Amino acid sequence: EGSRANAITALSGSDIWAFGQTQEADGSILNYAARFNGTTWDLQPMPQPGQQGTLVDNSIDAAASPGPGTVWALGGKQTLGECCFQTLGMETTQG
Repeated sequence: EGSRANAITALSGSDIWAFGQTQEADGSILNYAARFNGTTWDLQPMPQPGQQGTLVDNSIDAAASPGPGTVWALGGKQTLGECCFQTLGMETTQG
């Protein structure tokens, strides 16, 4: 078990996002997002579309903000029955 941040992007000093992955006790690897509001970090809900067998397998590896209020997170997901990681892109307008 454990987490690691792979990417960070700042919209302002009071709106910073960190993305990465966290490994669960069952071996699943989940997308991870946390948002800093200038005082504290809070975990953010993330979709978990990847799956390999009975385990979830996702990773966010890069993040960017093209302008105020929008954050992109990019990474990969494993899809059951597919041979390889596939590109995973997500956008939030909560920023």
